[in-house]
Amino acid sequence: MLEMLRFPYTGSGVLASALGMHKPTFKQLMAAHGIPTLPSAVLRRGMSNTEIRQTLSALEFPLFVKPASSGDSFEAGIVRSVEDVARLLNGEGKYVSQDYLAEPYLSTNTMTVGVLEIDGEVRALPVLEAVSKNEFYDNEAKNDPNLTEYKCPAPVPDELSERMRSIALRVFELCGCYGVGRVDFMMSQDGPVVLELNTVPGMALTGNLATMANADGISYEGMIGAILSSGMKRPAVYHP
Repeated sequence: MLEMLRFPYTGSGVLASALGMHKPTFKQLMAAHGIPTLPSAVLRRGMSNTEIRQTLSALEFPLFVKPASSGDSFEAGIVRSVEDVARLLNGEGKYVSQDYLAEPYLSTNTMTVGVLEIDGEVRALPVLEAVSKNEFYDNEAKNDPNLTEYKCPAPVPDELSERMRSIALRVFELCGCYGVGRVDFMMSQDGPVVLELNTVPGMALTGNLATMANADGISYEGMIGAILSSGMKRPAVYHP
């Protein structure tokens, strides 16, 4: 709507935001460009146990299942059997998705890299590790500071940190992101794998984006100013 009205706005445009939101498409793009990511399968609401078993034949339990187009870990969870998957797919509640993505479950902590444009330079912020007291970094843990500890910079070797930051910049570029974003990772036996791209990262004072900016010497006010500035400097086509 803002583009049709020719109004400037902050953050990524329609295509990048759609790519980040639809996880199966995002993963296909990553695989096509050699970005490390986990194998996966797409599940659909209403599948029978036989259909679920066939769809997941190339994967091994336990798995992590999440909506194909959603955020904040709504309707997501660890599954250890076909029956667990069926219960998740056929659950009822406020948030009910049609398509889901299944990936191997990794018990390591989530790591994330914020990307911020400052004075025309796209910069990868220090790596942040989110240590959750819950079984995984779920919606409750994301919104309760008593359940999550942020470690930033993350306690990983410099070489690994630089690798994740480099990958985050590559993902940001491949998807055509703009202004601000965040790339989430987990550690596999082979190294970091990209989980997903968040084109609208949370803006809380104590959130992970603000924490990463602070670790890079950028105040909260400076971060907000950079995001606003990048929005106003979009190509002229976006201005009234």
